[in-house]
Amino acid sequence: MNEKKEDEIYCPECGKTIKKDFALCPYCKKDLSKKELDGWQKTAEVGKAMQNIGCLLIKFITIPIILIVIFLVMCGRR
Repeated sequence: MNEKKEDEIYCPECGKTIKKDFALCPYCKKDLSKKELDGWQKTAEVGKAMQNIGCLLIKFITIPIILIVIFLVMCGRR
């Protein structure tokens, strides 16, 4: 997939990079009306937010568990 610039989006139908102001995708002819496009972009934003939350959960759950295991191993050696 092509790299997306500031004034571009990915077509929700074919995934190709296109200008934000296009009414139709020049590749697949998908109608890119503002109403439909807003919903697709919000879905993408929610996906990014969920990905960030997942990363934070991994950090805040995995790291304490590893520290607890290290602590228990060190206490068991004495």
